[in-house]
Amino acid sequence: MKRSLLLLALCGCIHAVRAQDTIYFRNGASELVRLIEVNPGTITYRQWNNPQSALYHEHRRNIDRIGTQTGGTVWVDEKAWDKYRDSVVKAERDIRRQDPFYTHRKWNYKPDIVSFMPFSIQTNGTGIAISYERLLGKEQNMGVVVPLMYSIYKPGAYIMPGLRIYPFGQRIFTLFTTPSLYAGYGNRKQYADSIDYYDKTKTYNYTYYIKDFQLGFFINIGFHLNFTQRMGMTMLGGGGVNYLDLANNNGDNAGFAIFQWAFLYRL
Repeated sequence: MKRSLLLLALCGCIHAVRAQDTIYFRNGASELVRLIEVNPGTITYRQWNNPQSALYHEHRRNIDRIGTQTGGTVWVDEKAWDKYRDSVVKAERDIRRQDPFYTHRKWNYKPDIVSFMPFSIQTNGTGIAISYERLLGKEQNMGVVVPLMYSIYKPGAYIMPGLRIYPFGQRIFTLFTTPSLYAGYGNRKQYADSIDYYDKTKTYNYTYYIKDFQLGFFINIGFHLNFTQRMGMTMLGGGGVNYLDLANNNGDNAGFAIFQWAFLYRL
């Protein structure tokens, strides 16, 4: 009710002649006009193709709504507005019912994404990370992402470029998978066995840390949850292998896993 009254008040302030507004009558008819004025009781207009025509006055009770030349709609009849609003709500419910993740595009998502990850864990350490992503193509089904991570526990620095794939495009709840490479330098844990000096049949497992260059590949899966058109959060996890360990016959230490939680902002 307040919305319609506000729109009517705004239209009441318009005294300039407009072209090709449309009046929709309650009996189903419509007429192209030059809208002059909307008053509490009547609507005043001229013929749209004759700026000098006589002024016509129509009671508001006979009018459903008015479509303006700028594409807006002024709802005159409150019942008609309620009926239209209910139809929109029903259509959205039908979409949600067909798609439980409500994945139709509600916003025009920006193609550049900057993320800050206060919680970044991988096999070789725990720390923080930032990333930049550029979405590709009109449908934005793919993107190039470049995360940078610094491990605070067991210091090390890593870069993990990847090709992010969005099978359903950009949506409020957006799923993705990312094949990635990773390269870095820092401390990492090693697992080894030791033979008992006195009893050669017994072995003991122990760990130690080394500092070296690392190169490998992994794949992760995750999602964006968009709170607004620009802001949201990301969560992902995945795993892979350190290629250099495999190449050096150090397969017991080649496993690589990662988990990240991030805030995102679309530029």
